[in-house]
This record gives sequence, C-alpha cells and structure tokens, in this order.
Amino acid sequence: MKRLIFCAYNMDNCCVELKFIDGSMIAIDTIAVENEVADNMYQRSELDYLIYNDPIAYADLVLNGDPEAYLKAVTEYKPIDRPDRSGIRAFGGSDTTSFLPSVEIIDLFILIMYNIVRIASFTSFPMSIAKIRKISKYF
Repeated sequence: MKRLIFCAYNMDNCCVELKFIDGSMIAIDTIAVENEVADNMYQRSELDYLIYNDPIAYADLVLNGDPEAYLKAVTEYKPIDRPDRSGIRAFGGSDTTSFLPSVEIIDLFILIMYNIVRIASFTSFPMSIAKIRKISKYF
C-alpha cells in the first residue's frame, strides 16, 4: 500500500491529484468521471461538493468505491412544482383585478437579475445594490 502525502483539486486541469511517498502521482479527470457517472445536475452537484470540499473522499470513492451506488443513495431528485398557470395573466390583461405577472415573466426577471449580479462580480468596478436596483427598474 502506497502512503499518500498530498491530495488536492487542481483547477487548471480539472483533476484531483494524488501524490504518494514514492513519487508516483495519480490525476483523476473530474469532468470525465462526471460525464460517465452522473445522470443529472443533482448528482453532478454532489460530486462537485466532494471535489471542492473533500478531495480525498472523492478520490477514495472513484478509485475504491462505487460512485453510481453512492450517488443514488445520497442525491434526491425533486422536480420543481409549478403553480397552475390558468388563473395568472400577464400585466395589461383585460381584467383589471388580475395584476399578478405570469410565471414566465417572474422567471425572466430572476434570470436577468442573476446575470446582472454575475456580470457585476466579474467587472473591475464594484456594482452597488443601488446600481442594480436602478438597472432592474427597467425590467
């Protein structure tokens, strides 16, 4: 049995790298493992959690365990319940009492806000909440 001296996730090549005391190394291609093992985004998320937070457990699971059985045991797939859309109409409908926006508009607004925050985090200038509110009032 080789003795492990180093284990970490390398973001440059998307590999979990293990280095042993005799100088040998193992690099586990995490993208290939996810493509082979994970069936849905919940299983991919579970694998990503292990990769970032416990790479030794991830390496042990891939090299010595059964990843498919593990993922089926720990992931729980719950589809999102969508409300009945028959009673909800978009803004500007003929009925003045119906003022709720449709679910599609709400989803679009959430997606736009997510992208605004994501873009703001990648830019060199800080985007304050006031700027985000100013931008979002047009949607």
